[in-house]
Amino acid sequence: MIPFNFEYMKVYTIQEAVSLYQHFLLSGKTPMYFGGGTEIITLGRTSSLFTDAVIDINGIPECNILLEREQKLILGSCISLTQSVYQDSFPLLSKTAIEIADQTARNKISLGGNICSNIRFKEGILPFLITDSNVVIANEGGIREIPIKDAFNEEYQLPAGTLLVQLVVDEEYINAPYYAKKIRTIGTVGYPVISINAIKINGRLKIAVSGISLLPIHEETIDNRLNNRQLAYKDRIKEAIDAWPKPIIDDIQGSADYKKYLLEKNLLEIFQKLEVE
Repeated sequence: MIPFNFEYMKVYTIQEAVSLYQHFLLSGKTPMYFGGGTEIITLGRTSSLFTDAVIDINGIPECNILLEREQKLILGSCISLTQSVYQDSFPLLSKTAIEIADQTARNKISLGGNICSNIRFKEGILPFLITDSNVVIANEGGIREIPIKDAFNEEYQLPAGTLLVQLVVDEEYINAPYYAKKIRTIGTVGYPVISINAIKINGRLKIAVSGISLLPIHEETIDNRLNNRQLAYKDRIKEAIDAWPKPIIDDIQGSADYKKYLLEKNLLEIFQKLEVE
């Protein structure tokens, strides 16, 4: 049971959502955009999250599209993880999304909700980080399309009041050779010890990882070390891990040493499977 009351409003346009958020904020409330609602239930009942004003964005058409246009794939933020799994255009996303939660939960969790969640793993963002995707966002300043890394701050959270409307992926990345793997402590459902995505685009390897640090990691400096053709695979991997931009953490999923071991093992596997030079 959620231990607090909240006001609920459903909106049908982007402008209505953004304006209502600002209205609630100016009224002294703590508003939240609502997609699948699983985060409110999961974190709200443990008092890890609070909101007293919920804005349901599922009625916004732009947030529900899934289409290919002008050699780009456009995914609305409200499509479910189940839809993300069964769409045919972006196999890396399908492979990643099918490993998040279980089928029942995936039916409710929205793609945007996973990416913007307060849960630190945010595995749904990995395919978009390594494909240099754009996002369509909206706030009181208007609607605009910008690179995903310009939209999210270093904690992979949008600024307060900003609505994630769509994710846009270029066709050249969609068709690139890819790798996706999630390793759990036990079973087939749960948070990852490590979740890793990789693609090879124009002969160059790009990786993104969740679980190993407090937040998902994709850094150009890491990619550069992994693509140093002057070194053997194992030496590239050592240099990349030595330069890891955030601490490799101990948590309930696994120790830092175990995560480092899995990272080394999977990076070697990526080199071999994607036939990286």
